[in-house]
Amino acid sequence: MADSPAWRWVAAAILTLCAGCAPAGTSPGQAPTGSAARAWTEPPRYEYTIESSCGERSLFGRIRLTVDNGAVTKAVGVDDSGERAVAALTPANLPTLTDLLDEYEAARRAGAHLARIEYDPVDGHPTLIELDPAGSTVDDEACYVISGYTPR
Repeated sequence: MADSPAWRWVAAAILTLCAGCAPAGTSPGQAPTGSAARAWTEPPRYEYTIESSCGERSLFGRIRLTVDNGAVTKAVGVDDSGERAVAALTPANLPTLTDLLDEYEAARRAGAHLARIEYDPVDGHPTLIELDPAGSTVDDEACYVISGYTPR
């Protein structure tokens, strides 16, 4: 049967349909999610910019963060919303990249309506996290774009 024309047609159709397939929870070109994503290791010191743009939360806007030994030590608002967030929050209330990965993984484990993540193809740090715990609830979303990641 494996050599029959019908079998070849079915195999070709499956391969065509899955040409852009990727592991569960990813898009083509993305690194795998979950524990495989933890190949990135948080360095002792780094900086990054976070842009939080959805949901009803204190962390909203663009903020440049400095992280030392697993804790945010400096935050600078890059836009008006980011400046307001920095004024309202202490560095201890702002996320490291590990905190953001933990938030993503907790949402995924809890069965969130949406838990999407993208990674830098070179070193594996997260570059985008989108969360929507309950699809029918308004303003519970979290959207983070991560840029300017610089290990020090």
